[in-house]
Amino acid sequence: MSFSATLIRIGDFIANACVIIATIALFVIVLINGINVFSRYFLGDAWSWAEEAMLFLMVLLVFAGAATVTWRGGHMRLDIFIERMPSAYRKTAIIVTGLFSAAILGLLALNSFQVVSLLFRFNQKSAALEFPMWIPQGCVLAGFVLIAFMILLRLAAYGAALPKPEAEALAEHMQ
Repeated sequence: MSFSATLIRIGDFIANACVIIATIALFVIVLINGINVFSRYFLGDAWSWAEEAMLFLMVLLVFAGAATVTWRGGHMRLDIFIERMPSAYRKTAIIVTGLFSAAILGLLALNSFQVVSLLFRFNQKSAALEFPMWIPQGCVLAGFVLIAFMILLRLAAYGAALPKPEAEALAEHMQ
């Protein structure tokens, strides 16, 4: 197995794990919301912590999903400039924008790490759940790091010849 194929397998594994995490988070959000609606309207007693828990799970869902979308190339972008460039410049532009994106995410991760550290040090807890706030903020930090990692892994695995998003590739395969 080639080095590139190994990197692709690693990226696919991480992306699939993130899909599972996002799916579980979404399922739990729907479950909490459904039980809370039933409890509120039929039993007259809503959970005070439900909104907060669903918000924290939404953060997890978004960042896990963003890592998967990054790996699979499913994010929206404006390719008009890159498509019109000569192929030598196109490859350079793809690599530079990938590295620039990873660098920006790295800076965001550094700032996020400072926030998480402060929340942990001061033992800050959420209002309704009394849940340690460093955990959901840590999901943001982990999301920034994971998305940057997926960008770099994608560049290393595919170089400037980035694959088409899965939907397009599947549609071509089906024809």
